[in-house]
Parts: sequence; C-alpha cells; structure tokens
Amino acid sequence: MCTKLLNTYSVYNNFKTEIAAVSWQGLELKIAHQKINDGEAMPTQISNQNTTNKPHELGQDHALSAKHAVLFFVLFLFFQFFFNFVLFFPLGVYGGNQVHLGHMNPSEMQQFLAQFNFPIGIFSSIASATIIFLMTKSILRESISDKTFASLGWKKASLAHTFLGLLVGVFLAAVMILIITPAFPLVDGQELGANGTASAAGGWQRFYFAVFALLVAPLIEEFLFRGVLFTGISNTYGVYVSAIIVSLLFVAIHIPEAIYYWHILIGISMLSIATILFRIKTNSLFPAIAVHFGYNLLVVITVYTGFHVH
Repeated sequence: MCTKLLNTYSVYNNFKTEIAAVSWQGLELKIAHQKINDGEAMPTQISNQNTTNKPHELGQDHALSAKHAVLFFVLFLFFQFFFNFVLFFPLGVYGGNQVHLGHMNPSEMQQFLAQFNFPIGIFSSIASATIIFLMTKSILRESISDKTFASLGWKKASLAHTFLGLLVGVFLAAVMILIITPAFPLVDGQELGANGTASAAGGWQRFYFAVFALLVAPLIEEFLFRGVLFTGISNTYGVYVSAIIVSLLFVAIHIPEAIYYWHILIGISMLSIATILFRIKTNSLFPAIAVHFGYNLLVVITVYTGFHVH
C-alpha cells in the first residue's frame, strides 16, 4: 500500500513539474512577443524559434499597402494642384488687372504667366514630394539611416547596373529623337505642351525646364512611382500587377504634355517599361533613376544644341 502511494505521489510530482515547465515556457513566449510589440526585441531573440533576419525583398515590407500607396499618390497630385493654385492665383489677378487697365493684352498676359510655370512647378513638386516622403516615413516608422526606405528601393545598386541604366535611358531618347520624331514631324505653328513651350522659348524658361528635367523629375517621379506606388501595390497584389498599374499611371500622368503631340507617349512608354524592369531586376531605385536621368539628359542636350533630323 505504501509503495502504491509513493508511486502515485511520484507521478503527481512529475506531472506537476511538466505543467510548471510548460507554463513557464508559455510565459517566456508571451513576454518575448510583448517585447517585440514594444520594439524591445527582435524575433530572433525568442527561444526555440527558427527565424532569421532577411534583407528587404520586393513586396516583403507589408507596412506599406496598396491603400497607402494610392492615397499618397492622390495626395501628391492634390498638393501639387494646391501649391500651383496658391502661387498662380495672385499672378493671375495681377495679370488680369493689367489687361483691364490696358497695360497688357491677353497674349502678353499669357507670356507673363508662362515664365512662372517651371519655377512654380519645381517648388510645388519638391514641396509635395517632401510631404509624401514624411507621410511614408510615418508609416514605416524608422529613420532613413535605419534603412526605412530599403523596401522602397532606396538602397545601393551595383555601379554596373546604374551605368547600364544611364546608357539605356540615353538609347531610348535617341530612338525617340532620331526615329520616332522624324516619322511624325511637327507642323508649322503646332501647339506644344508646357515642356515644349519652355524649350522653344529659350532663356530662363529653358533653363528651368533643364533643371526640372535633370534634377527634379528623375528623383521625385521614381521615388513616387517605382518607389512608393510600386512597393505598396506589390505588397497587396503582387509584383507583376503592380508593374502594369504603375507603368500605366506613369504614362497617364504625362498625357497633358502629349495633348498636342501624342507621339511623345511612345517615348514615355519606353521609359516607363525600362525603369520598372530595372526596379524589379535590381530591387533598387538608383538604376531606374539613372534611366530617367539619361533619357532626359539627351533631350535637354538636343534642346540646347538645336539638333533635329530633317
């Protein structure tokens, strides 16, 4: 009888010890998960967990969703419109008053306003992009030094890929200038978009166009389209769906420039395809920026040299 009691007591003690061990392990896991939520520990610090730190890959950072990306894109367009309106409104009032007083005719007023197109456009683009940059940063919740924007492609690429991107951009612009434009030549007196008008005007307008084309557009447009939009939509719908949507949006946003000369969209489409392919291939924005810069560089050189194919 005593032997049975001792055996029963031994089994009970073993069972109680196992229960305590399981409870303690559960408590450790709960504390570890709580530390992760509080930003005090990494998943690799949890015992018995087979987790590894992996570099950012396409679509891996799910903090930025398609909803966020599309919202930021719409807000970027809204802020651009807002800044343009705020800055152009007093100029328009002044010009209208000058026409009313007989100091200007309507044509002179249009020329007066046209000289402010690119300075205001540069400011509104930079201001709008800065706001979107800060909003994106608030979603990702880290500083840029901690590689917050690595998932957006804001990380180093090989020099070979970057240089190849530059060459591809120049090549695509050459195709547009040497083949497509001569095939669909401009007619005398044909109206042009904002870029074409500034290029033809010369002087400061042409200079502002060059600054926008070389320093502003490649950085801001690649960050917005191949960075924020591409990453957010990829996280929700996949890389290839995102590539198609982003490429179409990039072409669509340039339609106002192509109203009077739709063949520009051929060059824009080639540029859009090249930049998204480099973004996917290298997982970095810098080769895509190089493509964009190379394309615009040859366009600017052509404008300043007055080169054209007869």
